[in-house]
Formats: sequence, structure tokens, C-alpha cells
Amino acid sequence: MIPELKKKRRAEWTAANDILRAADSAKRGLTASEDREYNEHIENISALDSRIDAIEENQRSAQNAESFMTQILSGGSSISTAERALPTISEYRDQERALGNGSVGVTLGQSNFAKWTDRLRSASVFLKAAPRLVEVPMNSLSIPVVSASVTVGARDENTVISPSDPTIAGVTLQPVSYAALSLVSNEAIRDSDGGVVDLVTTDLIRSTATKVDGTFFAGTYAASPYRTAGLTTLAGIGNIAKTGDHDLASISDALSTLQGAGANTDRLAYFINPVDYAKIRKQLDTTNRPLLTPDMSATGNQSIFGVPIFISANVPVKKSIMLDLDQVIVGIGAAVTMDLSEHYAFNSNATALRITTRVDVQALNKAGLCTVTSTT
Repeated sequence: MIPELKKKRRAEWTAANDILRAADSAKRGLTASEDREYNEHIENISALDSRIDAIEENQRSAQNAESFMTQILSGGSSISTAERALPTISEYRDQERALGNGSVGVTLGQSNFAKWTDRLRSASVFLKAAPRLVEVPMNSLSIPVVSASVTVGARDENTVISPSDPTIAGVTLQPVSYAALSLVSNEAIRDSDGGVVDLVTTDLIRSTATKVDGTFFAGTYAASPYRTAGLTTLAGIGNIAKTGDHDLASISDALSTLQGAGANTDRLAYFINPVDYAKIRKQLDTTNRPLLTPDMSATGNQSIFGVPIFISANVPVKKSIMLDLDQVIVGIGAAVTMDLSEHYAFNSNATALRITTRVDVQALNKAGLCTVTSTT
């Protein structure tokens, strides 16, 4: 009975996944009919999972706690890692927006992301902005970058063209390893029917996203052991110094700086700490009206001068940053993995949950980044 049900589940999973892959290959969203068909497959998978779980519940008493935990995380012992979970429509939409299908310069496809990596993308403010991504298959990856262009000049016809060469520099991505470990009581796992595992894994993802965002924005570089240099700490990028609080004028100056450097205005993003953004929202004109007029009915990301705003407590206070996302690249050294072991804390009757990943961030062209620093 169980093998037959799992065979049907794999067929439903494959059919649903084919719909997502077809949409991703065409760099488009799902059509209305694909939406309906996809949801039908997901509902069938859920129903089959319930039947499988009900049957296996009677067999589970003879299994040890580690096998029990594996069932909870994988949805069935014979279901492969790649088949553990498909996103709901809303989750798929979030992933689609995060990957930037259609118009933005993402260089790492969705097929290279595991379930936990997608969840990290949704939790990370910086990754949600859809910067350029690239896989780093080994310890590091050097990316050639044109630091000075060729010389183009006017000439008379039939005259000799003076040769010139671009200057090629290199940017090296060297992903840093991040990890966290948590112990969960096996009694709590059984009492909650696995619910506590969802709570812990969600917290591990959120905490990892917070650490990654903090590093990407304000990481302190070190050669050994290697550490990432945060984007706001880079030497040689633009800066608008403001005496007093952040204001619209200083943000406008940052925008002008990037526009003057030839940034892609369709790919600009502005990252700011909520403390500084609150000060901007509270600024008034001479008649005590807010300079930044809020749209109380609007949903989604906010913007200033047409530039999307991403608000994060991981951005340093008094130091926001506007950047061209095409000029920033994130290196993924390893997909996010979530592993478990009951043996680690066997004498405590607890299960260890561990999250690991490797990431780095670099600026391809520092002219595409500009900070705004204030004194209060």
C-alpha cells in the first residue's frame, strides 16, 4: 500500500514541478490554468501525504527517534531530498520575485536552490532585493571586471585608428561559512507532532538571514580567518555627508551621484535603518505637512524618487546605502542545508538541528555604490 501511494505522490510531484520549470525556463509567471493545475497537484500531494502518514503512524512505534525525525523533515523515508517539498503558490510567487525572473540580472537559476536556500532568500532583506548571484563551486572564484574602458575618439575617414585597451581587474568571491546548532527535546517533538521542529527551523533561518544581512551591510574585513567586508565599509565608494539627520536632499544627492556614474536606474535600491527612515518620515515643510507623503492604502515596497526602499535594522544607524544591484554580486558557496542528528545529544534524549551555508558579497564597480552618512 505505501509503495503504491508514494509512487502516486512522485507522479503528482513531478507533474507540479514540470509546471514550475516550464514557467522558469520561459522566464514568466504561471498562467491562470497553470495556477489551477498546480494547486490541484499540491492538494493531491497533501492528501497522499496524509494517507501515508496515517499508515506509517501505526508502524512508527517500532522505529527509533532518529527515524521518526527523518519522517517529519522529509515527508517519507523513501522520498528523495529533491522531492521533500514544493512551494505553495504564494511561496512560489515570493521566490519568483526574489529571483527576478524576466528583467533583472540574476546569474544563478532557481534550479540551483534548495528548499532552505529559498527560505533564506525570503528572510533576508538584502537577498530579497535580487542582487546578482553566482555559484562558487570551490573555495573562491575570481571574476574579471573592466576597471577602465577603451578610448573612443572622433577621426577623419581613412586615417589610422589609434589602439587602446581596456584595463581588466579582478574581483574575488570567497564565501564565508555560517552555521548554527540547536538542541530540541525528543519529548517536545513527539508531544507537538513535529510542530516544534518547524518553530526551531524557522528561527534558524531567520537568525541566519539576520547574520548574513548584517555582514553584507557592515561586515568588518579580515584576511585570516577571512571575513566579508560590508558594502557600507568599502573604501572608494561614493558618500553624501549630512550634518544632522538623514533627509530627502541627501538621498537625492546620492541618487544624482549614481546617475552621474552611469548606474542602471532600473536596478537601484536604497537600504536604510528604520531609525533613520523614521526621521525622514517625520520631516515637515513650513506648514507642518510631511515632506514624504505616505500612501496609507499602498502595499509592497516603499520608494523615494522612484528608488525602492528596503528597511532593515542590520543597516548601520546614521549610514544608509544606495546602490546599483547590477554592480553588486553575491557568491553562494553552498546551498543552505538543514541537518539533524539524535546521536549528538543521545544522553539528553534530544535531537540536534544544524544549519550551514557559505556566502560572500563583492562590489563589481564601486562607482555603483553611494552611502549617506549623518551626524544625528
